[in-house]
Amino acid sequence: MKWLATMTQRILRIPYNFVAREYQVNFLREVQKAIEGRSEKRYFYQLWHRRSGKDKVNIADTVPRKLLSEPCLVKYVYPTLVMGRDHLWDGIGGDGFRYIEHLPEFIRSSEPNQSRMTVSIKGGSLFQVGGSDHPDSLRGGNPKLVIFSEWADQDPYAWDVIEPILRENDGIAIFNTTPQGDNHARSLYEYAKNNPRWYVETLTALDTKVWGKEELGGIKEDIIKRFEANGRSREEATAYFDQEYMCSFQAPVIGSYYGAAIQKAEAEKRIGNVPCDNNLLVNTFWDLGMDDSMTIWFHQGVGAENRFIDYYENSGEGLSHYVAKLKERGYNYGDHCAPPDIEVRELGTGKSRREVAAGMGINFKIAPRLPPDDGINAVRGILSTCWFDEDKCHRGIQALKNYRKDWDEKNKVFRNYPKHDWSSHGADALRYFAVSYKKKPDDTSLPDDTKLFNSGFY
Repeated sequence: MKWLATMTQRILRIPYNFVAREYQVNFLREVQKAIEGRSEKRYFYQLWHRRSGKDKVNIADTVPRKLLSEPCLVKYVYPTLVMGRDHLWDGIGGDGFRYIEHLPEFIRSSEPNQSRMTVSIKGGSLFQVGGSDHPDSLRGGNPKLVIFSEWADQDPYAWDVIEPILRENDGIAIFNTTPQGDNHARSLYEYAKNNPRWYVETLTALDTKVWGKEELGGIKEDIIKRFEANGRSREEATAYFDQEYMCSFQAPVIGSYYGAAIQKAEAEKRIGNVPCDNNLLVNTFWDLGMDDSMTIWFHQGVGAENRFIDYYENSGEGLSHYVAKLKERGYNYGDHCAPPDIEVRELGTGKSRREVAAGMGINFKIAPRLPPDDGINAVRGILSTCWFDEDKCHRGIQALKNYRKDWDEKNKVFRNYPKHDWSSHGADALRYFAVSYKKKPDDTSLPDDTKLFNSGFY
């Protein structure tokens, strides 16, 4: 293994074709100490401003250090697998150097696998690019280093998948991001900054001095002009600048459809302990995916209040799984509502999923087929009447906070339709509630002679 020691010395002394900027050195020094076992810190949070080189320092320095320190798997995770290919695997840095070439040929044991986006390293290590759009796909391989790029845009469940693995094998995790409002990235940041196992570093554009104050002022004015030219407010433009360049969590997610309404619900204490009233029926509202997540909101109507007592989401499971989950909860069910595509017939069986569900005891009502904008406006109209159980609906609440307009990175404007990511499923299920639910006099309480009325479950 003499060659490995030689290569390790070489890469640890001078990372290939990369020289760290002054403001990046402290972070790299702390990560190196962790890799070498000289620090108790295992988790790192880079809250660095846009264009500060978050990915560059990791792929050019941290990744090769870890790959050569011991035989191990390193995963580099993006919000989607497609983004991983575009941004890292095929990406080129501002210096014109391809990111993946920071794993140079002299440490590789074979040619990179283009389809799987993996690089095998001499000595037994493996580098892999992944996406959190299917979080359960991250389970395999026992990684010793996982880097989450643009964490604020990722499915937070990805960390639930990875954390137990790293705890067991004493691995390292790195989260890099700019803020996206008061979402899961802020929650993790607040937790991490007071935890001795974490290293947290915040670098604004004023800290790094990548741009002078005058140039930074010009960037801000350009953003304001672009926003106003596309019908957005000066306040939104300023909030965007503060998030991207000043690392501020204060504003709602920019472009968020429901962020301000959820903040208001929190301020009015409508997010907290919302228990099930066993004297009332529970209605369910679904978003049905094929390979994507399937989501269910559990609702009770009480006077003018809409109480969401529970939420469930999963992926890669058939209808029987969700039927079992409904039974497991033991609620007394009223109506079950699904989107119109539940009536599409499967080629293999000739049956629609509505028919399959009916055979399992769920008789779905169908939400009206309306344009997404109409549904979004309907949700906005009812959110002031909604109460959410903070614990049982946590993921659903996070989805509502993160549901936002798609961002056109090239033209720096919002598109006029929602961004399709992990948050879409929970938001869509609530949209079907908003356009479907009509309170009926006879669905507010259970009949006196039964506690088991359940739309065919019993």
